Amino acid sequence: MKKAPAASDGGQGGANVRVVCRVRPFNAKEQAMLETTRYDAKGNKLRESCTEFNDNDTTSIVVYTQVEKLDKSNTDPYEKHSFNFDYVFNLGTEQKKVYEVAGKPIVESVLEGFNGTILTYGQTSSGKTFTMQGDLDSEHYKGIIPRMVDTVFEKIAQASESMEFMVKASMLEIYNEKIRDLLDPSKNNLNVREEKQKGIYVDGLTEKPIGNENEVYDLMKLGNDNRAVGVTNMNAQSSRSHSIFYLLVTMSDTENCSCKTGKLYLVDLAGSEMISKTGAKGQTLEEAKGINKSLTMLGR
Repeated sequence: MKKAPAASDGGQGGANVRVVCRVRPFNAKEQAMLETTRYDAKGNKLRESCTEFNDNDTTSIVVYTQVEKLDKSNTDPYEKHSFNFDYVFNLGTEQKKVYEVAGKPIVESVLEGFNGTILTYGQTSSGKTFTMQGDLDSEHYKGIIPRMVDTVFEKIAQASESMEFMVKASMLEIYNEKIRDLLDPSKNNLNVREEKQKGIYVDGLTEKPIGNENEVYDLMKLGNDNRAVGVTNMNAQSSRSHSIFYLLVTMSDTENCSCKTGKLYLVDLAGSEMISKTGAKGQTLEEAKGINKSLTMLGR
């Protein structure tokens, strides 16, 4: 696998691996809690947000956590924790900005023949799926994946007449430790294999040839309809699986007979769950156990 070239600056750094942090706005449930609850059980005034941003530094974030036990030497109900990332997106950051900083440099590298991956990781209900997919029918709210697809076909339209392109897409999920083809749900227990020529791949996974961005949107909607979701106390539409959207772009120059291929992997992980908060029971509880187990293994 080729390494992508160093990204252009603008707060993005020059490394091949970058880690960015996004904090989503309050949802309706959290807004209602702020309006009705201002103090904790000990009479301490609650902070409206557990995060704090520096307008002059887009790489830092401060997180406040409640102190479990107060004493005479410490009357502050919050502990302060500072973190640094390659880029930090605050609560008001729009989808377009997230894409321009975190997504666009990667897809541009893919169109140069490199391989790229974006992986979202975080607690359940933290906004991962919204960041990756968003609302496919809204120019304002669509996420990283549809914006990347738009960029791919914009670059194809701008290419010289000597260039020929072939674009293929696949979509899968890992649900309860089984790989399912989201474009063909009948394939619900696929295997990962490795060959010298192909590298690591999912045997039997559907690959759909793509002619324009609208065809990709249709595939994404089909895949999302087939993806496992559920309801928890923290999320009305909680992803119960890890999903991967895969885009293969092959570029051929008919003038010099050269050819290059770029692979783009877009990974939307299911969120880690604290059962006491999500209220998971029955099948949802079993799904949560599998999700937490797989995320633990990823951390190792």
